[in-house]
Formats: sequence, C-alpha cells, structure tokens
Amino acid sequence: MIDEECYLGRCSAAYRKIMKKGIGSADPLLVFSILRLAKVAMNAEDPSAEWSEIYTRCQAQIETVPRQAPGETAGLDWPIHPGAAWMAARGNEAYVKPFLEAAEKLVENGHRNGDGLFDDPKYPGHLSTEIAAMTIPALAWAGVCGKDERFFDEAIRQFEGYMAALYDPAARLWHPGYLPGRASAEMWPVRDKTPQSQALYLKHTGRFPGCWGRGEGYALFALSELVFELPDGHPKKAELLKIREDMLAGVLPYQDPEGMWHQVLDDWGSYAESSGSAWILYAVERGLKRGTIDRARFSVPCQRGLAGLARYLTWDGGIFNVSQGCVCPGGRGTTADYALLGWERNLPQGLAPAILALQLAFQLELHALIPSFSKTAELFPGDEK
Repeated sequence: MIDEECYLGRCSAAYRKIMKKGIGSADPLLVFSILRLAKVAMNAEDPSAEWSEIYTRCQAQIETVPRQAPGETAGLDWPIHPGAAWMAARGNEAYVKPFLEAAEKLVENGHRNGDGLFDDPKYPGHLSTEIAAMTIPALAWAGVCGKDERFFDEAIRQFEGYMAALYDPAARLWHPGYLPGRASAEMWPVRDKTPQSQALYLKHTGRFPGCWGRGEGYALFALSELVFELPDGHPKKAELLKIREDMLAGVLPYQDPEGMWHQVLDDWGSYAESSGSAWILYAVERGLKRGTIDRARFSVPCQRGLAGLARYLTWDGGIFNVSQGCVCPGGRGTTADYALLGWERNLPQGLAPAILALQLAFQLELHALIPSFSKTAELFPGDEK
C-alpha cells in the first residue's frame, strides 16, 4: 500500500482525482504522465495490482497519432502521442511500426517555416515552445526506437533553430512564441471579443516579449527528453547537456523564497504558478538522477521547489494556480498580458508536469539523492527569507 504522504502517494491522489472528475482524459501529456507513473509504481517495493491495470488501460486508449488532442497552440493537434512514442522507444512492439511511420511522416511532411522549423500550419511561420515539445521528444524517441541517426539529427536541428528564435541570452529565459503577423481572434481566446477590444489590443507581434513560466517548461521538457535519449557517444550530447545546465542555471535566480517560479518568470509581482514550476523541477530532476548537472548546485533548489509545489497540491489530488492556456494573451504576449492571464484549479496542463515531477522525485529519494516528501516539507517550510 502506498503511503499517501510520500511523492508517489501524491501522484496516486492526483490520478484518483483525474479518474473521478474526468479531467483532461484525452490530453496527451496527462496520459503520458499517468503511463509513466504506472510504470514507476509497478516497480515500487510494494506494488499494487491496480497499477498494472492502469498501465494496461492507458496503453489501450493511446493512439499513435491522436485524432483530437489539441494543444495550447490554437487549432494545432499533437502530431504524435508522447505515450505511444515513449512505449515504442521502450520496446513495446505493438507501437514500434505505427510510431516509426508517424515519425517518418512528421519529418517528411510536417509543416515548416522558411528556416525548416516545425510551425503552425494554420498560421504559417508561427512558432511556440509547445510545438517544440510536440515534436522534439518524439523525434528523440524515434531515434532510439529506430536506431536511426536521422531522427536525432532532426531533433537537434529543431532544438537549435527554436533556441535561436526564442531564447533570450540576456535574460537567460525563453520567450514562448513568435508570430510573423497579427494575432487572430482564434489565437487570442479572450472573454470579450468585441471589435473595439480587438482593435485596441491585437497587433503585429513578432517574438512574444513575455517570459511565460509554462512556455519555459515546454522548452525544458523538449531538451530534457532529447539529452536523455541521445546516445552517450553522440557528438552533440556534451554540448546539449551544457546548454541544458545553463538553461537551468538561468531560471534559478527567478525561484522565489517559497520555492516557486511565477506566471511571468522575471516578474515576481505575477502569481506563483504551479505548471511552470513543475516542468522546471522535472528538468532539474532529470539531470540530478543521471548526474548530468551539478548536484551540489541544484539539489537544494530542487528540494525547495518540491516543498513549494506541495503547498499547491490538495489532499485529494487537486492542484492550484495553474495558468490558463492561451498562446498569445492580449494579442501581444507581453509581460503584462501573461501576468493578467488568471489561474485555475485542476487543469491537465498543471497535473501532467506535477505527476511527472513527483514520480521522478520518488525515484531520486530511492537513490538517496533527496530526502523524503515529509522531510523535505520540514526542511523547507515556506518561510525562508
């Protein structure tokens, strides 16, 4: 029986909440997080038969190419289900052939901008870090599954191109998107869509000036999966590991004393936001587990972040302070537009990274790399100055 007051117990509570409320059951990243949670729980010291059933149930509902799995990028569906890609890369034969076919189709026919980066076919030239998260991990898993360097090369090309377009080396943060033209009303899903409000706010945006927490999380997820899957002998691996560590070092100054990162990363006046915080923690934990980042430097921020995130989790598996999804708030994507974009409870965009971060924290605890859930809460009670 899993102790509720542990990392895995909190994941279990979140899963029960999802099943009870039917929260985002078709969301690709949420299903992916549950699939991986079930795999971790099945390997726990005292596994429950329930997790084997959950794992089987997740597999049954995953299609390699989701029919309707829209992301936050307006009107754009995930081209490959991350759960299917991950299972294929881990040797599940039922998914290998259809997944590799889908990956080939993505490389050959995926819509690209003039620089060869995957973009939004409804708004050609529109880039977002979510598109990077949709495509780069899938290509990395295809490289593992098909033992084909072409997929790794394409994943690296995409990441490097996206970084050139959206990363701000001065702030050491990512901007969430780029739009070569004016945001449409569909891309800007505001409550008040009067002609007056649109004329006031919509404009030619270029690179979105705000630094949105979840947008940073999508970029970190893309790179974390890529460097995890790249073979150790790959000529680009050391360089990409250094980029990942530099990116993580870049977000450390924006972690608040309570352990959280905010809706707008470089604006502490914006609210503490749980989904972006969880994605950052997941990326840190990936590095800590493999020893590919400086453990002495990142262990304490990781623990403080886990304690901070726990304060936004409810006893029954809910989560507070999840940013509303909007690819281009205000039609401009400025710092103020993102700061004014409110938060909600129990959105799948927050539950997915929280489940991923907590299950990885459980694995770090097993390897004696971080303390237990309760001990971490004692060490970082949230009143540090």
